[in-house]
Amino acid sequence: MAEIRVLPEKCVGCRKCLPACPYGAISMLGRMAVISEACVFCGACVPACRYEAIELRLPQTVQPNSQARGIWVFAEFFAGQFKSVTFELLGEAHRLAASSGEPVCAIVLGEQAAQSYRQLWAYGADEVLALPTAKLDQRDELLYPLALAQLVQAYQPSIFLIGGTGFGRSIAPRIASRLETGLTADCTRLEIDAQSGL
Repeated sequence: MAEIRVLPEKCVGCRKCLPACPYGAISMLGRMAVISEACVFCGACVPACRYEAIELRLPQTVQPNSQARGIWVFAEFFAGQFKSVTFELLGEAHRLAASSGEPVCAIVLGEQAAQSYRQLWAYGADEVLALPTAKLDQRDELLYPLALAQLVQAYQPSIFLIGGTGFGRSIAPRIASRLETGLTADCTRLEIDAQSGL
């Protein structure tokens, strides 16, 4: 499990770590830095501290899950429609599914998005998993990762694709952190190795 902490015996309250955190997860409590639950364990704060007062421990190995099945696509919904990147990712997921034989599933959050899910089948989704909850109609950078991570834990897909939009770039590392798994960003092409399945 990933773990990060501020060492009180080393922290001098210099505040250098605050602007280093891209997620605004560090604040000051008196003269000591405090890391909140918004932390995604990216490690940007560690080199910013010249006093070595921030300690980050990451899992050493990640084992592939042989029970994992399915290629998921987060269907990002905004201003009454699915983002075009959703349809691009469904096409990419279908290409990957051709070599893996796994189903392609679009993940839809919110009541408004759930009402428009049928078009996802036209773009290549074999399945659609929807959480039609009004609380998820407003894109929330803390609530969405929690909901998506819980879905991943429950259904265990082998691949989860999230578009490189501003919102996608915000939630993807939070989901990966909650799941203690890897994250690959800015991909232009994906392949599945036939021998390892990775």
